Amino acid sequence: LNATLPYADNSMDVVTCACSIQYMISPINFLKECHRVLRPQGKVILAFSNRCFGLKATKIWRSSRNDRHVEFLNGFFQYAGGFDSRKAFDITASCSQEKYQDPMIVIEAIK
Repeated sequence: LNATLPYADNSMDVVTCACSIQYMISPINFLKECHRVLRPQGKVILAFSNRCFGLKATKIWRSSRNDRHVEFLNGFFQYAGGFDSRKAFDITASCSQEKYQDPMIVIEAIK
């Protein structure tokens, strides 16, 4: 498995990953690669929901709530190294209380 992103060092302002981090076998290595390709002050933006393919997402992800997911991702960034501030945002759409809505969480980290 080649985990190297096909981009030059310090070549990106932003790296996004939408609804995929929960399927990665090596999310820390992915974040290390994001750090490598980001310019100084560049951002990684990760988005996730609690909806996923149960047989493909990691067991720890499937058995946890969104607050734990945020903690996991914060730890991944910590172990990847080189990211300063991190922020989490709940961007779940507003709708009537009678309807179920999937939560949507975004994590932003700055190199």
